[in-house]
Amino acid sequence: IDLPSGFTIAFVQSARGNFGRRLKTPWTIPSKKWRMHLKTVEAQADDDVDILKLVLKQLAQEAGGYSKLWLSGRSQGGCLSTLLAVAGVAPTVAGCFAIASTALPELQHIPVGVDTYSLPSEKKLENLRLGFFSGSKDHQFTGHHPQNRIHGTFPLLKKTLVDLGFRPGFWLKEGAGHSGIGPTARNGDAFKVMFAWIQGQDP
Repeated sequence: IDLPSGFTIAFVQSARGNFGRRLKTPWTIPSKKWRMHLKTVEAQADDDVDILKLVLKQLAQEAGGYSKLWLSGRSQGGCLSTLLAVAGVAPTVAGCFAIASTALPELQHIPVGVDTYSLPSEKKLENLRLGFFSGSKDHQFTGHHPQNRIHGTFPLLKKTLVDLGFRPGFWLKEGAGHSGIGPTARNGDAFKVMFAWIQGQDP
């Protein structure tokens, strides 16, 4: 894979482990528990965003500014990276490419009057690029495939972001589930799509 030059990618990944044993305090509880513990999910996401904003501030300095910083992540990391880019970091990053993700509650209804989040500025609406990549058989977050008209993650993300004023892009890997989409050493399709998209090519 040819890595394009002139930008820095920050890949967000939530702490992983055997939930309830080795991982008693995860960054975000498993998605199957979200509906029953919505307040917990929101509180964890708020803490995660506050911490990651400090990390991104340092990375932006090293990259030459927020405008040269691209965010990415898979699964929960993809959910957090999108929330960070849209409502967490006030400056406009170059873009965000989320893999196998969905819209967290704070993205669907951005809290106002709090320090953690802010509504996207006109500059951000015009310049922030948002892309989403998932497997056609990924049922992780809703129990339905991403493109399902009522319950899919793609329609939810599209409505949430278009209502805010963004123009997100969406791509599917046919036949892939949540664990088979990569990125891994054997499966680099997600990054291939991301690099092509970043360079203005049609993935």
